[in-house]
Amino acid sequence: DLDSINPCALNGITGTLSYLDGEYYFSDYTADNIELPQGSRLITRQEKQHKNDIQIIIVGNNGGFGKSVDEWVVLEQKMVKNVGGNNKRYIVMSLPSNTFKNQYVNSSNIYREAIFGENFLNLYEKFTDIKCLKKYNIELSQADIAEINNGGLPPSLLNEKGTYLNDKGFDLLSRMVYDKLIDLGYITYAK
Repeated sequence: DLDSINPCALNGITGTLSYLDGEYYFSDYTADNIELPQGSRLITRQEKQHKNDIQIIIVGNNGGFGKSVDEWVVLEQKMVKNVGGNNKRYIVMSLPSNTFKNQYVNSSNIYREAIFGENFLNLYEKFTDIKCLKKYNIELSQADIAEINNGGLPPSLLNEKGTYLNDKGFDLLSRMVYDKLIDLGYITYAK
């Protein structure tokens, strides 16, 4: 949906970004043909309107699987760099899906934690920590415990295909994000 992007600015020129037949097009509001260098900076409508909001960043869950963790982290760093003004309030989250397991997830999350520090929310670690799940009043079945012991996420928190979170899983994710926002001092506890 390009509504969150338009109108936008590309290298300081205001215009509209469109997508047709697998290609992106930028049209400015003048009749001039302007050539923009590769790597020109795009500033979206959302970026302008929400510059000082708390940014919650997650990369790689819906596509980009061929990219390395290094490329994901570079993308996440660029997103963090664009977080507004003196505010710099953000959370970078790990993948909350069962697509990636064990060593790959662990190494990528160790890397992200080193880069983003306290602003990193390791969802994989939390979703596979039985004590943490009990803290959030998640009742685990034997199948859940077996999958956790095998490096996966509890099936009771996943959709039928076992790849994405279900409603219960997303509810848990939202409570974990809420707690992280409080821990970072971005918000206060609502009574």
